[in-house]
Amino acid sequence: MIRQGLLSQAPARLTIVLDKGNVSFDNFKALQKAQVSFLAAVPAGWVRSLFQVALRAYQPLALARGRRVKVYAQADTRLGGVDGKLLVSFSPTFYRKQVRTLDLLQQKADQQLHALRASIQDAVVRKRPRKEGAVRREMNQLVCHDRLNDFFSPTLHVDQGVVYDLHWEWDRRKKRQIKHRDLGKTVLFTDRQELSDHRMVVAYRNQAKVEDMFRISKSRRPGLWWPVHHWTDSKLSVHALYCFLALLLLRIVLLRLQDRHLSIGVGLLTERLRGIEEALVVYANGAAQRVITERRPEQEELFVALDLRTLAEQLGNTVLNP
Repeated sequence: MIRQGLLSQAPARLTIVLDKGNVSFDNFKALQKAQVSFLAAVPAGWVRSLFQVALRAYQPLALARGRRVKVYAQADTRLGGVDGKLLVSFSPTFYRKQVRTLDLLQQKADQQLHALRASIQDAVVRKRPRKEGAVRREMNQLVCHDRLNDFFSPTLHVDQGVVYDLHWEWDRRKKRQIKHRDLGKTVLFTDRQELSDHRMVVAYRNQAKVEDMFRISKSRRPGLWWPVHHWTDSKLSVHALYCFLALLLLRIVLLRLQDRHLSIGVGLLTERLRGIEEALVVYANGAAQRVITERRPEQEELFVALDLRTLAEQLGNTVLNP
């Protein structure tokens, strides 16, 4: 549940992007009462009728870096007592990922079902056949995923309450219907009906960047949260402050690189930057000079993109050409 104390301090026109753990009708109403707007991905079960709309009715939408999705919007919608706008986005990349996951789930369930059938046949040979109820419970557990159940068709060979064999099949037609109807889609709902389709999709996708930064903050890279090495509240507060500043600087660097069309992970970024070194050269006459050493091509690319030459020269360094 969203805390009222936080909402009372929210600035005007704040729009909160909710993760799936915070999506509920009660939270929608609480945000509306606090005059805070929201954007959320809602469960498909809330708007099942939208999933019946054919993809040919969707409109293409271009995103950054040449990515494309299809969207179907429905304005003036009331959901859970809140008026807003619904939008279903279809991503081919997300679709392929979900299809792959569904195929892997089916393969795993198929292997486990074969093992279950072998145990049933072995129990018959040993004249200790298994009870129907126990077999059904185990079988249902193996195909507990909702989508698997929708196209799984088992046949138990039962005599007087005991199972002698198990057969099953996967309904390809139903699986194809599930793939075309459900996969690759994300349903977004906002109380800001004036938001464009593009703005809704981009704003929700940006949530993944925030989550990625949280994952980075929990890593054991230098300057981030772990290891703490502090125990008192005051020192933990200071530690939290400089960890936040480190995270903020990382994000600023990543955004600057993104503006220059350079996509790089935090691990690789820190590794390459760490390899750019400062050397103190002392000459025979006693004179000294601070020098930024030569850099590899991939390091020079970062050096130029972040304009580190200017910073180095301001600090009194001589920059050697790569």
